[in-house]
Amino acid sequence: MTEKIRIGLIGAGRMGATFAHHLAFTVAECDFAAVADPNAETAGQVAARYGASAHYADYRAMLDRADIQAATGLPVFDITTLVRMVHDAVSQGLPPRPA
Repeated sequence: MTEKIRIGLIGAGRMGATFAHHLAFTVAECDFAAVADPNAETAGQVAARYGASAHYADYRAMLDRADIQAATGLPVFDITTLVRMVHDAVSQGLPPRPA
């Protein structure tokens, strides 16, 4: 069996929660490890519901985890914020994973 990729999800809103469901239950190669959302309560609810071991209000704190191997997300922000998030992930050595 191949080792699962530990993935962190950025964004836990309606679309993010749907994506979390897929990461947790339908992508066999994925270990849904963490979720980040500016609304910490929402991040915590999504983490608890879909089995992520941690949640964060700041996605950069999640990216700092040594065990996160890839990040993906569905943030609904302006393009500047999205570009900054991708830059931050790549700067941490994480390969971008389009949602």
